[in-house]
Amino acid sequence: MKPGQIIFMLLCSLCGNVHAQLKSFACGIVSEGSPEIMVTQQVAGPSAQWLYRAGFESPSWSGSLKKYPLRSASSGITAIGAALWDAADQWPGVDGVSATGRKIWTRDSTSGKTIEFLWENLTEQQKKRLNEAPGGARPDGFGEQRVSYLRGQRDAELGNGTGIFRPRKSVLGGILNSTPVLANHPPDASANSLDGNRRETIYVGANDGMLHAFAAADGKELFAYVPEFLLPELGSSTSSAATPRSWFDGKLALQDVGPSGASKTILAAAAGTGAKGVVALDVSRPDQFGNGSGVLWEFSDADDPEMGYVTGSPSIATFQVRPGERRNFVVVSSGQASAGLAGPGRLFLLALDKPAGVRWQRDTNYFKLATGAEGLGAAALVPDENGTVAFVYAGDLGGTLWRFDFSGAVPWPAATHLFSAMDARGNAQPIVAKPSVVFAPGSGYLILFGTGRLLATEEGLATRRKPQSLYAVHDMAKTGQPAIVRSAMVARAARQSGKDTYLIDGASFSYGAGASDRKGWYLDFPDAMHTGERQVDPALADSGLMVFRSLIPAADGCDRGDGRNYFLDPLTGLPASGAVVTRTSTGGQVAPVMLSSFDRSASGATGGAILSRRITVLVPAFGKQSVAAAPVSQGAVIGMPVQRLGWHEVSNWPDGWRAGAPR
Repeated sequence: MKPGQIIFMLLCSLCGNVHAQLKSFACGIVSEGSPEIMVTQQVAGPSAQWLYRAGFESPSWSGSLKKYPLRSASSGITAIGAALWDAADQWPGVDGVSATGRKIWTRDSTSGKTIEFLWENLTEQQKKRLNEAPGGARPDGFGEQRVSYLRGQRDAELGNGTGIFRPRKSVLGGILNSTPVLANHPPDASANSLDGNRRETIYVGANDGMLHAFAAADGKELFAYVPEFLLPELGSSTSSAATPRSWFDGKLALQDVGPSGASKTILAAAAGTGAKGVVALDVSRPDQFGNGSGVLWEFSDADDPEMGYVTGSPSIATFQVRPGERRNFVVVSSGQASAGLAGPGRLFLLALDKPAGVRWQRDTNYFKLATGAEGLGAAALVPDENGTVAFVYAGDLGGTLWRFDFSGAVPWPAATHLFSAMDARGNAQPIVAKPSVVFAPGSGYLILFGTGRLLATEEGLATRRKPQSLYAVHDMAKTGQPAIVRSAMVARAARQSGKDTYLIDGASFSYGAGASDRKGWYLDFPDAMHTGERQVDPALADSGLMVFRSLIPAADGCDRGDGRNYFLDPLTGLPASGAVVTRTSTGGQVAPVMLSSFDRSASGATGGAILSRRITVLVPAFGKQSVAAAPVSQGAVIGMPVQRLGWHEVSNWPDGWRAGAPR
């Protein structure tokens, strides 16, 4: 393993209440509580750990991306010292000089080629829209100046000489929901390969309408990309009278695609609440983006009117289209039709091999599968032993869990209604969180997810609170399997054991197809009618644990609320040894980060060494601190003996299959 190579990476992201988070602008919040990424790197001495933390500030709409050093402690991981860098600091000037050398790209809508985002490169239609005054009432002729402003020039801002555009504290836009992802040298990279020359790069979307690439070493911007479908609307962000809104706050996915030695690194990005669209970029060489690599394609509601605001995470995966024919696709759910409103429940597969300039054509270079419901959430993909996707699971706002079967060739069958999430009184429970999937004992899969939504600020109010639950649904993955009902599952109960701690208990059971076998388990969040507790972010499954942080909205619409940390066995729904459910007042809407290490204790009775796995759960705190303050953490440490587990994450399917893992 080479110095500087990533050996462990975990993501921490904001919960899925993307529309509700826009309240932060109106409330004047200064926050570093936006998406985070924490990595452990091998260096010349002991392992080094860093926290990359994104943030935003109102009313300036400005953003930040900072890198903090971390150190280990007996109570977990604690952030120390000042930030090593803030990507926003590289454009401090107001004279326009500091931003002139930026590499900012967009797409030519006719040829599909990557072009530099300069006024002279734009089409006449794009120029016309950028020349319009905010609101599109009349042309004002400031289009070229708007492009310079969007590129980072500061002298056109109000308060700077004859400036007319919205003043900014930072050229970098606020980062509310887009979780940073890190691209790094793969394990088999060599100095002679394309990948061997790749820089460690952080990618993140921001509300300046751009997808940014920053060097992880020093935070310098390598390039930025402005989706072509955003250009007609982005000009209004220059108005000082415009209402703050998101422009590019969607989730990202990063994947090496293609044969070993000739693979490309593909970045798929959803625009989130900024626009109804998705982009795919070749980021194999971020230092040469636009010259060698660049945009592969864009897909928006102009290509298919059923594409909505994609707020869930996209995926990149391989599918068998026909016998012997495998193709790579970006997979997204159709999302929402408008803020807080469900759109058609569609699953899109967008081919990565579509040539530039070729129009999108259904069942040729993209596929669309319907569910018959609305508001389909982010999808979980299950590969088979060959690495191609066999099944996809996703929930919707009506509480239905769907299974898509891709085990055969096209035409793929219609989606299967697998389960309906309902509370004890039969009321539907919405599913926003992306499911997690693990192997079930014997055969099939356990689909793990929680219920609840917060797609608009008012949904957190006491008058809108409803019972929500956590489910583990056993899917035998068989054709004709009837929909599972709640009464066929085993209940787990949360019993209060302290001021705000709970123990989880319930009866034992077995999985299977017999009359006495159960179809999974469920846990109703305690007192959710009063607290509003819900789950809007996916759980982490690792080392025999299911770990997630629920969300408890605050009574004050300008506060972030809090949540509870859960540490459960995914097979039983019961807690890990010694674990309790704890409510924490810090961390707000931030999901936990789980770190794993090994401790060696005394020898056992047979003389063999005993290893235990140390699970550290990091819950970054931010509260109402200023953006200059270093992040603080609260950790929960759980010791677990090392042993062969009775379940495996589905993401490890190919390795588990070859090793004879139970399935």
